[in-house]
Amino acid sequence: MKQAGLEHLKIVDADEAYNLIRENQGNPKFRILDMRTHLEYYDDHIEDALLVSYNDDDFHEQLMRLDTAGAYLIYCWRGSKNKHIRAMMKQAGFSRAWFIDDGYEDWLEKGYPVEKVIR
Repeated sequence: MKQAGLEHLKIVDADEAYNLIRENQGNPKFRILDMRTHLEYYDDHIEDALLVSYNDDDFHEQLMRLDTAGAYLIYCWRGSKNKHIRAMMKQAGFSRAWFIDDGYEDWLEKGYPVEKVIR
């Protein structure tokens, strides 16, 4: 990690993300955050992920309601929003977060499990 102050806001690949989820099973401070749109989330998402859509008008407020002392695994579709979200979280004082580098797309390509929403 090259950027000062972002040592604990790390970029990981889908394999590392999967391992983080397994290692943190039962950890009440660990949350998975889906930053995609409502439509994308309600098609499918990583199991137990909480929707905090980057496209919502109140996205910043949703993010600020989270516990800054928590631990978060964060993803969008391709990882393109990671830089901006990391900067927001750093400024807000979040101390532990991991961002899936190539996003949910990479998660799907590697065949990791997803939760399908039944409509």
